[in-house]
Amino acid sequence: MGIHRLKNIERPVSIYAVCNKGLAVPKLADIQAQTGSPKRRIAVLPFVNMSIDPENEYFSDGITEEIINALTRVEDIEITSRTSAFAFKGLNMDIRQIGEELSVRYILEGSVRKAANRVRITAQLIDTEDGFHIWSEVFDRYLEDIFKVQDEISRKIAAKLKDDFSDADVGIQHLIEPSTDNVRAYNKFLKGNYYLQKWTPESVLKAIRQYEKAIALCPDYAEAYAGIANCYTYLGAIGRLPPQKAYPKAEAAALKSIQINDMLADSHVALTFVRLFHYWDFKGARQSIRRAKAISGSSSMVSRAYALYLKIVGKNRAAIRELEEALSKDPLSLTINSDLARAYLNRGQPEEALKQYRKTIDLDENFRSAIEGQGWTLVALGKYEEALKTFRQYHQAVGHELQGITPLGYLHGLMGDRKQALHYLSLIKKREQQEPELSLAMDYAVIFLGVCRTKRICVFYISFWGRCGKNIFCFWHSML
Repeated sequence: MGIHRLKNIERPVSIYAVCNKGLAVPKLADIQAQTGSPKRRIAVLPFVNMSIDPENEYFSDGITEEIINALTRVEDIEITSRTSAFAFKGLNMDIRQIGEELSVRYILEGSVRKAANRVRITAQLIDTEDGFHIWSEVFDRYLEDIFKVQDEISRKIAAKLKDDFSDADVGIQHLIEPSTDNVRAYNKFLKGNYYLQKWTPESVLKAIRQYEKAIALCPDYAEAYAGIANCYTYLGAIGRLPPQKAYPKAEAAALKSIQINDMLADSHVALTFVRLFHYWDFKGARQSIRRAKAISGSSSMVSRAYALYLKIVGKNRAAIRELEEALSKDPLSLTINSDLARAYLNRGQPEEALKQYRKTIDLDENFRSAIEGQGWTLVALGKYEEALKTFRQYHQAVGHELQGITPLGYLHGLMGDRKQALHYLSLIKKREQQEPELSLAMDYAVIFLGVCRTKRICVFYISFWGRCGKNIFCFWHSML
């Protein structure tokens, strides 16, 4: 029945209803009436692109995201995060079923038709209890007025939910401030967001190019600089670019964004990652992530970043609480579900981690991060053969001979198969030669760590804990 706040209990808890013959399953509204949970929970489903050109999908997605972001600023209204809402994109499902899966009472859906310099946006607010349409309206505007119509829709929705569905929006402040007065730059920015949300190295590189085009049209576009910063932190974190190249670019873009507008959480999140992964500046990272939390504490992206910081400084219990809270707002997010599993594993709860990874894989059986995480959890449980099978599945999902092989190399070394482990090391070396821009130092370290358990390969593994709970892991390896 979702996650709810109960009296005298510090953090929200999951509530379940047992289904069986003779048992009455309560409605979500019945649960909310007896808890401290917000009664105005809403999800904004992806607006459908009704334009002739299918390439305009970036625009309809962008409109949806802007409305989601606007509604997060309204007190007493809890809105489902983008990730969970977009999980229903393109699915022809009953609104009542979607309401149950997202634990929301209300859903906003709509469509966008863009042609030349005109745009038509249709929006309708639906009660998921009975499927009744509370409100609907069609907005025909010039493209130059796009921010005004986004703000108008958001204010009308906020007024409906806050004032018991009255038609007045008195007292509802403007929720959307134009990020630029250049519509062409805004279009490039939305395209950048569209590519960034795909979260693949290729799409992120495309996103950077779109953000750069937006900045060329509007040099003080703070949101575009924030987008570039997040792109480069991602490329640095996954090793797609060398850290010494990726993180300085991310830092420069984040600082430029903050200089223009200090109220963008994305910029402070990017700066958090730079300080964590490039400078190992834990104090500075704490300042940046706290600033992001102050700006947008309800953002699941901010919660993920904060939880990562907590895990790195050894506060795994606090990280679990943060991720459980984030999951209540974004229940279908694969990354949050997977991050929570990893937090359980970090805290020495492999059984809980395994359950959570399997739950994540149930949401998407092809989600590679969860497949790999499940493999590492099986290693922690000593189930090596099962872990080996899982790592092979992960390698197959990656779909490349030279990628996704590090866990296999580690586990073969751990199981005493030195020959096979060194084979995977040779493949890592081959990839390094083919893609010299990649950073593969950790891949070497992990495989050597597995081999050192059984053979004469020396690996020094240092974990030291400071007063602030910092845990730093350093690897050196050399063949003897």
